[in-house]
Amino acid sequence: RCYFRTSSKYGCISNRNLYVFGAVWKTEDCYQCKCKMNAMVCCSLVSIPKNYDRVNCVGLFHKKSCSIRVVKKTDPDISCKVYNGVG
Repeated sequence: RCYFRTSSKYGCISNRNLYVFGAVWKTEDCYQCKCKMNAMVCCSLVSIPKNYDRVNCVGLFHKKSCSIRVVKKTDPDISCKVYNGVG
């Protein structure tokens, strides 16, 4: 999942910061952004689990690692099998 914003003649603005053309950075909400001459391109770093036991398991988002861990609802220390994901 990506989004685009137009850049200015000075570079790209994200979260009140100005980035020069060619700069690459990670946002607090787990996107990697690149400042290009025509646009700022930001794409999600998070892989979304899609095929797992949704009755007995739940996905827990970890902001620090930009990841989702699928665990047993009754015991979050036990991981669940994930068969595929998106991202």
